[in-house]
Amino acid sequence: MWQSTDPSGFNQKLSERNSECGDCLKPAIRLVKRWNAANHYPFNSFELETWIVGNTYWTCNNLRDYVFAIFEKMSLHGLSKVAQGRIQRAQLRVQMIKELEAKGIFQGAEEEVQMLIV
Repeated sequence: MWQSTDPSGFNQKLSERNSECGDCLKPAIRLVKRWNAANHYPFNSFELETWIVGNTYWTCNNLRDYVFAIFEKMSLHGLSKVAQGRIQRAQLRVQMIKELEAKGIFQGAEEEVQMLIV
């Protein structure tokens, strides 16, 4: 289904937000959109990108923080059970990565990150 958009206006907003976020927002969006595609699009791609740009990320300092914050902020509301399950798995994987990092198990955390994004 086609939707009305303002690409140049959105691109300007995206560039501004990316700059505010230390140039981490665009790469985070690319990674999350890759996850979205690999998981059969639980979210409309443009709406996902718009939602990400509209969020606040007060505690984020690097790409990792932004990607994790995006997954943690994802809502299950209004989605199919299948889509909810995919999002919940991603959110649990983010939680697992953080726990492994806290325990100093960095190789395990890296393997979990690879499974999250692929």
